[in-house]
Amino acid sequence: MRPSRMTSGTKRRAPAASSPAAPAPAPREAGTALLIGYARVSTVDQRLDLQLDALALAGCHRTFEDRASGARADRPGLAAALSHLRRGDTLVVWRLDRLGRTTHQLVGLLERFERDGVRLRSLQDGIDPPGLTHEIAQVAQPGLA
Repeated sequence: MRPSRMTSGTKRRAPAASSPAAPAPAPREAGTALLIGYARVSTVDQRLDLQLDALALAGCHRTFEDRASGARADRPGLAAALSHLRRGDTLVVWRLDRLGRTTHQLVGLLERFERDGVRLRSLQDGIDPPGLTHEIAQVAQPGLA
């Protein structure tokens, strides 16, 4: 089965009238953990191909995308990915900077993941921890300004 991809854009691109919102997550059996992918590029001129291919190879069940600056608070693809995560699931990203541009943004997400029982896997940063929020924050700090 091919992983599904959900796209979202910036305010520049108005959604099509016939384009439905991302469907609500389907109920699933208890204990069934999923890999949910998230890819982001900063401008509409950049391509997501490299990230999407890596997320598919990592086994992501579903992938969400944004074409928006990481500094923006309104990232519909990230919001949709977060809404699909359940306890035991893993959010998979290409690099930590795809989640946010500041340490503060990243730490806020990591605290949420820890509280909700969600794991984070960063393919390029070599991070795949079961609840190592403080260590990820230390790794992220030099790379994020």
